Amino acid sequence: MSCPLEDLYYPIMQLFRLLKAIPNFTNVVYVLAFNKDVVYKFIAETQGISGDIYLDKIIQTTFELPLPDKILLRRLLFEKLNAIFANTPKQMCDRTRTH
Repeated sequence: MSCPLEDLYYPIMQLFRLLKAIPNFTNVVYVLAFNKDVVYKFIAETQGISGDIYLDKIIQTTFELPLPDKILLRRLLFEKLNAIFANTPKQMCDRTRTH
């Protein structure tokens, strides 16, 4: 059985190779979201080169995003769910019914 890191090797490296091969189009911006520590470690272990050196050739600008507040995320989730279910007939939301 292979380890999860090995299972990810091909898709991750294909993605970065694809991004490296794409020409720089005018007015086109690509946004990547990934866990930097995990990807850097993965590249170092599989490519034998520092992850930041490898990705510096592909990614021009980086931004670190703060972890979202769990309470605010939960509130946003329930606000969106309430909006979705506001127009749902009550019969569809009846927990006592079985299908």
